[in-house]
Amino acid sequence: MRVPFSAVRLRHWMLVRAVTDEELASRIGRSVFSVGGYRRGRINPPLPTVRALAEALEVAPSDLMDLDSPASATSHSATV
Repeated sequence: MRVPFSAVRLRHWMLVRAVTDEELASRIGRSVFSVGGYRRGRINPPLPTVRALAEALEVAPSDLMDLDSPASATSHSATV
């Protein structure tokens, strides 16, 4: 299942929390390259990584997701 991850929301929360790619990578145990890919929207992280990002930024996982995206609508309708 594709997670409706939002790079825009990740960038927002990183800015709000004043967290760099390096700091976030260290907090979640991923490479700086991976975090940069998530932040730029080039890499779609799996759900466990979204949870780790959310925990590191002290937000809910849903705060890092685009729940209005077509992918989430498809996922939601499949579960209804």
